[in-house]
Amino acid sequence: KIFENHHEVLEAWSIWRQNNTTICPEVICLDHHTDVLFSLDNVIENSWQDLNIVKEVIASIRHDQHFDWAVRSKLISNARIISHVPAAIKGIDKLEILLDNTLPSEFEMLNCQEKFRPIAQTLLEDDFLIRQLKEIPKRPYILDIDCDYFPCKEALMPQKINFFNELWKNAQLVTISKETIWVKLLRLKGDNNFDSNYIVEKLVENR
Repeated sequence: KIFENHHEVLEAWSIWRQNNTTICPEVICLDHHTDVLFSLDNVIENSWQDLNIVKEVIASIRHDQHFDWAVRSKLISNARIISHVPAAIKGIDKLEILLDNTLPSEFEMLNCQEKFRPIAQTLLEDDFLIRQLKEIPKRPYILDIDCDYFPCKEALMPQKINFFNELWKNAQLVTISKETIWVKLLRLKGDNNFDSNYIVEKLVENR
């Protein structure tokens, strides 16, 4: 399932849950940002069961607030977010930020890009993902991918991709958010022809 804005994945997650009511999945997310900001004051448990409410929520929140709503409504059990930057808010219950210690600071990512490029090229490599997740989750999970996780074409051309392939194959559902503007803002210099459409094409290729 492919969406433009990250929070729009709530619709696909809710439809999947309505067809699998006894399973409250984990979400494994790949994202440049953490997207864990507070959503709404009043979140009703199990409101994901009403798709009209879900659509109202999507219209009311931003692209960085959906994880909070998903956990508080019990749409998902928890989320682990492999991010390039730390969370602005600390200690959020059931939302874990996985930040690799090889990543430079956000300032360096944006202003010293050649320092970031060698690491950016490894973001789908087995070694990188195993450092974050240790193993493929054994319980049901959704794989959620924000295209701004990938800052350059080389990030989509790993040498060893077995772990990511297994992560994709074993997911109950895969959602992709294009986030076209953020991809353009965060892509490395010299990658001007690199956009969200290219990323989506490479992600779904041969799957």
